[in-house]
Amino acid sequence: MEGVAGGLADLGPGRAGSPGVAHAFLPATLTPLVGAAMALPIAGLAIVSDLIESIIKRRADTKDAGRTIPGIGGVFDLSDSLILTAPLGYVLFQLL
Repeated sequence: MEGVAGGLADLGPGRAGSPGVAHAFLPATLTPLVGAAMALPIAGLAIVSDLIESIIKRRADTKDAGRTIPGIGGVFDLSDSLILTAPLGYVLFQLL
């Protein structure tokens, strides 16, 4: 739980600077404050996506989702956060 709280607390300020650094490649409406406001719900949803992936693996009665990358557990373990965050990120960027 401490990791989740620390990650979310660091994410807002950390990502708030991203639009300032890459302003030439991003929409003008993506200010540092908007970047931080977008990052927090995406980060929270990434945690929920990871939990969904864990439920899927438990129902399939498997510990690792694959052996593609030794020590990590497979590609699904690396991309599980995209289950919900990719659609949300798409919608948020469309609203800019």
